[in-house]
Amino acid sequence: MEQMANGPMQNQYEITLDWISALSLYKDEMQFLRRLIDRYYLEVVKIENLDEIREEVMQLQDLGHANETLLKEMVQHRDRLAGFIERPNLALVSDMARTHKSLQKKMATFKLRFNSAKQEIFGIAHSVLEKMKVQKK
Repeated sequence: MEQMANGPMQNQYEITLDWISALSLYKDEMQFLRRLIDRYYLEVVKIENLDEIREEVMQLQDLGHANETLLKEMVQHRDRLAGFIERPNLALVSDMARTHKSLQKKMATFKLRFNSAKQEIFGIAHSVLEKMKVQKK
């Protein structure tokens, strides 16, 4: 019976590793986006609405905090799954499945928020670069 629970737990473990890796990549992308805003800040302020820029900077900060919090939860879940795989305990299966489902929802929400912020920042950067190109002509 314990062997039957290990299969799904092993699968959840692998998925959790993928999520941890993805969160690390998101963290790197957020650093890139911050540098992009910093690099073109003066040009952005001249061309774009300052409140919009502030909003995107705040959104990145919020996403950074959310990333760190989610990463901690993922690492804790990974460690619990690893312990379960080594020493199966059927009493924990439903709790771990519930935690995994909750993390899955949090990850999906984070991805949506991140992709939305990224799209907004790239849109702003595109506008700035287009206006800079026109000004150079």
